[in-house]
Order: sequence, then structure tokens, then C-alpha cells
Amino acid sequence: MQNRESEKNAPRAIIDRIVRCRTFQIYLCVVPLGTCAFLWPAILNGYPLVYFDTANYLHAAFTLDFERYCRGIGYPIWLCIAGVRLSGWLPVIVQAAMNAALLCAVAQVVLGNDRRRIWMILFAVLGTALLSGGPRYMSCLMADALTPWMFLGLCLWLLGTSRRIRIVGMLLTSASALGHNSHLPVLLSCAFLLGALSLILQNKVWTCTRRSILGVILTAALLFPMNWALGKTFNSGGSLWSLFLFNSFIGTGVVVETLDHYCPDAGWASCKLRQEFVEISKRSDPDWFLWKQGSPIRRLGWSQNRDEPKTIIRHAFQCCPMRIITGTLSGAWKQFWRIDSNEDVYPKTTQPVRTVIAIALPGELAQFDASKQANPSSIYEKSVKTTLIPCNEGVLYVLVYCLALVLMLVAWRRKHRKMTTLFLLLQIMLISNALVCSFSGTLHARLQGRIAWLTVFCVLLGILTVIWRKPAERVDRSSK
Repeated sequence: MQNRESEKNAPRAIIDRIVRCRTFQIYLCVVPLGTCAFLWPAILNGYPLVYFDTANYLHAAFTLDFERYCRGIGYPIWLCIAGVRLSGWLPVIVQAAMNAALLCAVAQVVLGNDRRRIWMILFAVLGTALLSGGPRYMSCLMADALTPWMFLGLCLWLLGTSRRIRIVGMLLTSASALGHNSHLPVLLSCAFLLGALSLILQNKVWTCTRRSILGVILTAALLFPMNWALGKTFNSGGSLWSLFLFNSFIGTGVVVETLDHYCPDAGWASCKLRQEFVEISKRSDPDWFLWKQGSPIRRLGWSQNRDEPKTIIRHAFQCCPMRIITGTLSGAWKQFWRIDSNEDVYPKTTQPVRTVIAIALPGELAQFDASKQANPSSIYEKSVKTTLIPCNEGVLYVLVYCLALVLMLVAWRRKHRKMTTLFLLLQIMLISNALVCSFSGTLHARLQGRIAWLTVFCVLLGILTVIWRKPAERVDRSSK
């Protein structure tokens, strides 16, 4: 009889243990509030925010037809898992909830077992939602929502106090890296920069071991063939990386220098377009060659002459390596400081998305048409407000970034290894993202902003852990 009663009470005992768990209470408090806080742009808009590329993601998610799809297949698969076939709201709700949970997890790893950590984590998560552009990315049906999860996954991977947390961080980092083709080179760049730092810094300064960093490097390297294999499995049309890289080399003058070196003996069709490339490089729009009506790409084509851009790029690495390096570094410096969460949130971006929604989600078409982003007659005709920041977001980013550098130095002086590691990972991620965007020629404030909003989160955590030190740390410091 006693055994039967104990078996009946076992589930109740497990539930009681979970409910009384401090970690469960923190997630139960932070995640719902954080989800609502990161969804306010979508709620204000009346429908999740969209972009031109959203139409491609939705089409691939609904049809599973990747033949003409040229981006990472991870995000369309994520949309299917998150329930986009039921409603366009479900993916952004899941994105916001996952983001709040990950911020909470990283904050717990950094803060430790402080009794006040529930209020400190709540302050950090809600403060990030109110003072950064993070809600814009969580409220949008774009792969940019997965980019910050690479950073948060790396934090759990390298800062985790248990094997379970580190495994979750590794899986999260790998999954988010497969979300878009630009994520893989960002992760690989982070891995190599981490490897370089491990040769300089000692373990007394940060918590990263050389074994864990080697694991990041190997994982990042293995994800490239895995992404290629997934593309083959789903019959993906592949990536048009050669045309994007060709566009980047036009802007930095590499293409013109390459043509001067090899034309007219090479017999390329681009040799006759040399002067046009010179004029294009003087334009302020970095994507003019790819999308504008009068661009030479209308004659070269996206599909035909695909081998010629690849050939010119290959010859450019042979004759102009220094021009490529200087152009990439110059573009990365500009990209590093370009922050604008409201960029490209215009009514015209909704036109291709509306076509997909009309076919796949006809029940939500009226709601989509009534949204402020899709309604040109509203006060949001130029853009939808996606941040609560009262001042210019770029100026605030500069101030917050400088504060992050100061806090990193203070954490290093006070030997707060986890906080120092967090700030170092943030610097590495920001630099890697800027380098990849510059090299690929996609200099957009939106692309740097997808990572830069995490600076606010790290600064808030730094204020809580470095300046407002825990009593236990003060006692340990005084006893020494």
C-alpha cells in the first residue's frame, strides 16, 4: 500500500519541486514579460513586420520549394517549426519568447546565485527591450532574428557552469548559424578571432579554455559542408555569393583594377563595362549594381554569365589582394557604426509579401492590409517606428559602446572573469559581423543593428555585476 501511495504521489512531488525551483520561478516571471516587451513593434503595427526578403522565406516555408531559393534554408525550416502555416503571428511570438529565455539564461550564468537575481534579470531583459532595437528584429519575419542567438549561444557554450548548459549553447549556436548564409562566415570569423585571443590572454583573464575554443572552430568549419549538404537535400538553388561579392568588389574598385590588369586579353564581357563600373563605385547606394533598373546586371543577368563573375573574383584575389584587404577594412569600419533599426521598414516592402499571404494565409490578408506598415495613408507612410529611443539610435549606440568598453576594463581590473568574457565575445561578434558585411558588400544599418542591440543588454548586466557588486563578493574581497 505504501508503495502504491508513493507511486501516486511521485508526479505531484516532481511538480512541487519544479514549482519551488528558483530557476523555474525566474523563467516564469521573466519570459512572459520579456515576450510582450520584445513584441511591441508588431503589436503597434497590427501585424508582424516584413521586409522584401520575407516573401522568399514565406514562399519557401509554405511550399518547401528551394529550387530558386538562394539563402540559408534554416530560417524557412524554423518558420515551419514555429507554426507559420497556422498564423504569421506564431513565429514572432516564438522568436520573442526564445529571445527572452536566452537573455534570461545568459544573465543567470553571469550573475550566479545572487538572491536578488530575479529582479536583476528582469531589469536587464526589460531594459534591453525598451532601450535597444532588439524588438524590431524579434517582431519581424526575417532571419535577422536568429543572428543574436549565435552570440547568446556562444555565451552559454563558453560561460556555462554545467555540461548541459554548454551542450545547449553549442546546439543553439549551430542552429542559428544555419539560419542564413551570412551567419556561417560570421561564426567562423568569431571562432578564429577567439583562437587568436586564446594565444594572447591567460585563463586568469577570461573563462574560455583553448579546448572549448577549438571546439567552436571545428564546429564552425563543419557547418559549411553541413549547410551545403542540406542545400543538396532540399534541392536548393544555391547561393548567388559570386554576384554579391562582385558587387562588393565594384564598390571598392577591385573589379576595375582587375579589368585593367587582364583586359582585353581575357575576353570578358565585363571589359566593355569598365567605365560603368567606375561610375557605380562613386554612388552612395552600395546595392545599386544588384537591384536598380539601369544597372549592367540587367545585361549580365542573374542567371546567365554566372561563371564570369566567379572568374573575375578568382583573378582579383591573384592580382589585387591588398586592395581587397584595405577595401574590406574600410567598409567594416563604416559598417561597425551604422545603426538604424527603422531602416527598410517601408510600405513598399509589403507588396511581394502580400502576394504570398493572399495565397498561403488568406484569413490574415485583411489584418495584413490594415497594418500600419502596409497602409500608405497612415502616419507611418515613410517608416514604422520600431524603437522607443528618444534620441538618434546611432548616437546612443556610440555612447553605449564606449560605456561597454569602460565596463570591460573595470571587470578585467576587478577580475570578474565571466563579465570580461561576455564583453570580449560581444566585441568579437560586432567586429566579425562588420567584416563579413563589408566583404560581401551588404553595407546596411539593419545588418549591424541585428547584433548591436545586444550591447545594451551587456551594459545593463555590467552595471549590475561590476558596479553594483554583490555583498558576497565584497566580503571575499575584504577577507583577502
